[in-house]
Amino acid sequence: MKLKKEQITFAKKKDVKEMLDKIHVSEEEMAGERLLCEYVMSLEKILNEKHMTKYAFAKKAGLKPQVVSQVFNGDNAELSTLVKMAQGAGKKLVLKLA
Repeated sequence: MKLKKEQITFAKKKDVKEMLDKIHVSEEEMAGERLLCEYVMSLEKILNEKHMTKYAFAKKAGLKPQVVSQVFNGDNAELSTLVKMAQGAGKKLVLKLA
């Protein structure tokens, strides 16, 4: 059964923290995953606003559609791939040290 967007809810931070404690994921690993997730969600929003398919987006970014799908599905990506994806969305990827 596939859930509709409105049926999907996010876990409370407390629940997530408890789950992470059980599977021994470091804060650093989780921060990296969170950043990639936010990046992908931003790209999805841009694609929706532009009424662009992921296939068309991949072609515009100069990437294989499979690579774009892998990133959107949460696989790790090289920095050069993330830069191309940002450019394909008409944006710049900005990194900064904190």
